[in-house]
Amino acid sequence: MNKAKTMFNSSVVYFIGRGLSGIVSMLMLPIYTEKISPEQYGYYETINSVVIFLIPVLCIEVWTGMLKYVLNLQSSKCDYTQKDAYSVSFAILNLGCLFFVVGCAVLYLISPFNYFWLVLLSGISLAYSCIEGYVARSESKNATYAASGIIGTVVNALSGILCVYAFAMQAEALFIAYIAGNTAQVIWLELNNKIFLKKRINFFKIDTRLMKPMVIFCIPLGINSIVYYLMNNFNKVIISLSLGDGSVGIFTVAGKFMAIATSIAAVIQYAWVELTFSLGEEDDKSKTYNTAMNIVTNLSLFLVLGMLPLIHLLFPYLIESSYNESFDLIPIYYFSLGFTIISGFLTNILRAENDTRTGLYARLVACAFSLGSLVALIPIIGLQGVGVSISLGALSEYIFLSIVLRKHKIRGYPVRILIFTASYLAVSIAFYSKTVLYSLICLLIICIAFILLNGKMLLGMAKRILKK
Repeated sequence: MNKAKTMFNSSVVYFIGRGLSGIVSMLMLPIYTEKISPEQYGYYETINSVVIFLIPVLCIEVWTGMLKYVLNLQSSKCDYTQKDAYSVSFAILNLGCLFFVVGCAVLYLISPFNYFWLVLLSGISLAYSCIEGYVARSESKNATYAASGIIGTVVNALSGILCVYAFAMQAEALFIAYIAGNTAQVIWLELNNKIFLKKRINFFKIDTRLMKPMVIFCIPLGINSIVYYLMNNFNKVIISLSLGDGSVGIFTVAGKFMAIATSIAAVIQYAWVELTFSLGEEDDKSKTYNTAMNIVTNLSLFLVLGMLPLIHLLFPYLIESSYNESFDLIPIYYFSLGFTIISGFLTNILRAENDTRTGLYARLVACAFSLGSLVALIPIIGLQGVGVSISLGALSEYIFLSIVLRKHKIRGYPVRILIFTASYLAVSIAFYSKTVLYSLICLLIICIAFILLNGKMLLGMAKRILKK
């Protein structure tokens, strides 16, 4: 199998395993926005964003460390076994979950909050779904990993539908659906991984020699999770405190349409990671990087441009009237998406060059711009300030990375970015006009321009993928 086809197949597996959930969550919007109030939706999103932050931090994202150490066994001689790596990883995970439970209990005693037990189960189910998924990846069980994503997504959706229609639940429906989806994934993965069923771990015989280097390796990952949270989810806490949970619900629904773009970007990202890390011995890597970045930049910017008219056409059929305020947030909010996608690819170039610090510095810069502008703008322009702050953060990260990568002779395509910005402004005007005909014309023009500028490149890629 040629390299292009191998990368394509891997990307499809990743898309099925992770990207499908984002698309289904978007398709669930008509049900959730009809049955769940913005306040209840916002409360769930605020609490869940904190849970999604705490678990990787308290567990120091040990599943990534486990993947590294298990894969090391395949490429070099090590003084530990696969069972040792799994035992240490699950021990660290259990300790992190214990900290999570104790922390939640203490917080509940000090300041009681709703759905205490559901919050605990959300965190624990998330932790185990992450590590069981990485066990499957470490053993190259790609079909198992992909199937777990499908199973979890389907169970999540069905549980949510049952809770809101049969039991008229509000925020608790979202918690239960989330827990059910994670639990279904864990059960499926455990039946295939057999970590516990075949006693492939031993908590009574932990290799302390392995634990120390694994913890040292994983601690920066936990720090990175903190920065990621501050950039992407902490704004929900600020919105909740400043404008109330209802505004969080409105903001969250506005962002759900990103599922289409982020799912497609995840496919490209997975293939890109494989490409950059396979270039270790090549002399002219900058040429390869620039060729790939040319493709990535084109695809990303056209993807974002096409999103606005498509969302305009879909919005009335997916969103109930109580969430209509989210419509006006979309153009400013989504301007950040193209820069976020491109920055992810630029960060992987740095990692391929054994530079992991610069990506973190770029995120810190973006975080400072985003949070600083968010605090300043929310009192002035309300929820629109959230979109502006996110876009400023994404743009600052992109500019920082583009400047740094000049030493690797990677072009930043400033002219193309300016053309994209002008085009995005024109499409946004059509979007705010709320005229379907304008959006249809914009979508048609974007599709024609994309085919004319990228058709030859896409045809060449298709031929390489289909080649035996």
